[in-house]
Amino acid sequence: MPGISSITFPASASKLAQGPTAVKRALDIITSSPGNLAAYHGLQIEDGKTAYFCAIWSGADAHNAFLKAGTHAAFTAALKELADGPIDAQYIDVAADPSKVFDSPVTEGVHFTTKGTDDSAFQAMASKIESVAPCAWGRSGDNMNHVMFFVGWESVEAHMAVKDKSEGVLSGARAAAESFKVAHAKLTKA
Repeated sequence: MPGISSITFPASASKLAQGPTAVKRALDIITSSPGNLAAYHGLQIEDGKTAYFCAIWSGADAHNAFLKAGTHAAFTAALKELADGPIDAQYIDVAADPSKVFDSPVTEGVHFTTKGTDDSAFQAMASKIESVAPCAWGRSGDNMNHVMFFVGWESVEAHMAVKDKSEGVLSGARAAAESFKVAHAKLTKA
């Protein structure tokens, strides 16, 4: 079962000024790691300064091996050079290859903090989303009170047009969540 590691942090203004070359060291480390299938990076569209790193792994074993490898310390150090605040990392197992989500022009990320571990509302939401856009989701292996969704869209406007017509899609998930955050990013494949 493939998995996704999602890493977010406020990006350093000086590193933002350097452009894409600033992330090269971190990307080189993660993409050369055994079991890494792809890696993506970009900035949140809404604020222009929250950085996103999303890596697709062959599975939890490959991700865990990366966490235990000596290169993980170098990867973390490279991220800290880019960050201007705390780094949040989550890992989820997903049912199928999530490449279409991250290869889309815009990737939506939704981070739910849940009230419990019943996933039925999130499964229902995923089924509805998958009928209109590629979607990958799962419960975080790093914190079982977190559910992550990633959805691929042609644009933020395309997402909003679907959202406005189908507000009921989120209602069950909202009821199962204490809180949630929604953001969009244009991701570049490493």
